[in-house]
Amino acid sequence: MFCRKEPELEEDEEDTTTDWFIRQLENRLKSGRNFVAVIHGQTRTGKSWLGGKICEQLDSNFSANHVYWFMDEVYEPLLTGELIEGSFAMIDEVGASLDNRRFMSSINVHASHVLETFGMKKVSLILTVPSLKMVDPNVRRLMHCLIFQRDRGMARIYRIDMGYDGTTYAFRIGKFEGVQKPSDAFCVAYEKKKREAFDEVLRKAIEETLRAKGNVQEVADQVKERLERDEWTPEEQHNMEDMLRSVRDVTQ
Repeated sequence: MFCRKEPELEEDEEDTTTDWFIRQLENRLKSGRNFVAVIHGQTRTGKSWLGGKICEQLDSNFSANHVYWFMDEVYEPLLTGELIEGSFAMIDEVGASLDNRRFMSSINVHASHVLETFGMKKVSLILTVPSLKMVDPNVRRLMHCLIFQRDRGMARIYRIDMGYDGTTYAFRIGKFEGVQKPSDAFCVAYEKKKREAFDEVLRKAIEETLRAKGNVQEVADQVKERLERDEWTPEEQHNMEDMLRSVRDVTQ
């Protein structure tokens, strides 16, 4: 994954606020380049709030409207101009909880195309994930920074460089401690949007379950009808009766 190289840092001389990091990013953005970072760490460690805090500090127009759960959701705002040069967007790990299969697919299938588009339009992206193993190697090669969220308000920051042979190196450049949460307005809107997303996915899951149960019940009715007409051998009839008992367990 990464060949990590730890520079010698005097712990007591480190600036552990986000100020030094924001200054570095501001210089990068002023040079006409975008920024791509991945924040990873265990669930409930504050990755989303840290990502929101960084985005708010660098993009005055950033809001919960620019938080997305799946990579393929950012196509429309990129095409319509909602995300313009200098703006920030965040793909949040909540997508992994909502629909892990789609979350993984949207990152790994669409990653290269989306990140290239972000680069051309000079739009920056922060991606939060529970584990780096969920991130496609192409994303790891294209990102500029890796942030390991150890706990709420505590993180280590690594700059990502690529060697002449294509090997990706991670250099630790600092840490955050005691990072404050984003604005109250963002937190309230983000939590509301997250709840609505969970409710929508739950609604779809219930609909799919009921539809699947209906299909299973339809087949079971057909089997039962044929059993009543005695169209199977005794062995087949025994197997079908077992299947009907299983169907009853599923559909009850």
